Amino acid sequence: MSRLQKGMILMTIGVGLAIVLQLSDQVIGTFNSGSAAVQTTLVRAVSANDLIETMGVAVKVHYASDQDYAVIKSKLGGLGIRYLRDGGSGESYYRRVRELSQSGGFKWTMVIDPRDGFTGENVAEKGIVPILPHVIAVEGPNEWDVQSNLTYKNQRFPIATRNFQSEMYRTIKNYRHPDAAIQSQVRAIRVLTPSLAFHQNAEKQGIVDADMGNLHSYPGGTMALPDRGLDDNVRSIRRLLKLTRSPMVATETGYCNDLNPQGCTNQGGVTERSAAKYATRLYLEYFLRGVYRTHLYNFSLDEWSLFLRRDGSVKPAYNAVRDFIQVLKDSSGTFSPKALRYSLSGNTQDVKSVLLQKRDGTFYLLLWLNVLSVKSDYKDLETVRSLTLNLSDRISQAKLYLPTFNGMTPQKIYRNPRSISLSVPDHPLIVELR
Repeated sequence: MSRLQKGMILMTIGVGLAIVLQLSDQVIGTFNSGSAAVQTTLVRAVSANDLIETMGVAVKVHYASDQDYAVIKSKLGGLGIRYLRDGGSGESYYRRVRELSQSGGFKWTMVIDPRDGFTGENVAEKGIVPILPHVIAVEGPNEWDVQSNLTYKNQRFPIATRNFQSEMYRTIKNYRHPDAAIQSQVRAIRVLTPSLAFHQNAEKQGIVDADMGNLHSYPGGTMALPDRGLDDNVRSIRRLLKLTRSPMVATETGYCNDLNPQGCTNQGGVTERSAAKYATRLYLEYFLRGVYRTHLYNFSLDEWSLFLRRDGSVKPAYNAVRDFIQVLKDSSGTFSPKALRYSLSGNTQDVKSVLLQKRDGTFYLLLWLNVLSVKSDYKDLETVRSLTLNLSDRISQAKLYLPTFNGMTPQKIYRNPRSISLSVPDHPLIVELR
């Protein structure tokens, strides 16, 4: 994250991959509820595990003191996240990467930046091979568009990052090693574009060699919804890619809790309670747009920490993400999700939804309000909308979860429901339907 102020970004609404998947198989039907006929829609679900697979966090392991690293290590495994993003070099750092990976099974996206002693030619041997079993992707130099003092081979942004990226991509994709398995693993590493602090600088950066786009798409501070500016960011970063439909990865996005207008690199922070609501909503907004993976910034003990306080205690966002994953996690492996026929009646303005399914056939309908959760004076907002969920398909049991603040305990249980009265808040309500 650059220490310079992030710009304000206009919000637009786009249609993402997951939305297309949900709406592609719609069939209108009706069922009779009492005396009134209720129209319902057949919606195709998406694998619950596919959502969990998109969820990651950015960690700060490289520069952490031994004491801070011990706290990060003790808390990270309990979060339930599978994917991490960080950057650095040197054996002491790689030892930490290996240690965390072996204890938590994490896979890493690594920042490859000349400031850590990398050149485009040494990236494979210096930055990948020492931790090869744990690395799945690398990204180019970090936010050089706002750091005019940085140079690579006597060049500055954008020529420096363009040249470095080209050298790094060529080195990885043409890597040679006596061990064919190692050679194949290195060549399979996905290469992300260099990150930009301001997506508007994409035109200056120009097209680069990469397999995936790299978003640093922060919504902003107190008056910023989680989806604010996201579609503009995606459009801009696609301009860096030779294949404009290549997958996108957000290696940084999030909020912090520094309640100061100049805090969080001049974005301003939000309260811990609203950050907990926004955390899972961020994952869902990116998932709706088909973003391949989203890393919330960050898991550390510094002023940008979303999950831990300086004393090592967990913030509400930690519990919110952990319990969200616990309710929805499923075994890996592919299957063909089915469709569910349902509808929502009532005032659906600002209501967003995702329909998921697990391998055992259970559906999970996620609903939330896309409204602000905190005011400019840092007072929390609590917004709830009353809706009715109408079900055409036979459901033997339904459970309601509010994992952001109520953990994995069902808030209500219904037997053989045909309709359910819902109170949809500004954080995910999960309706389990068996």
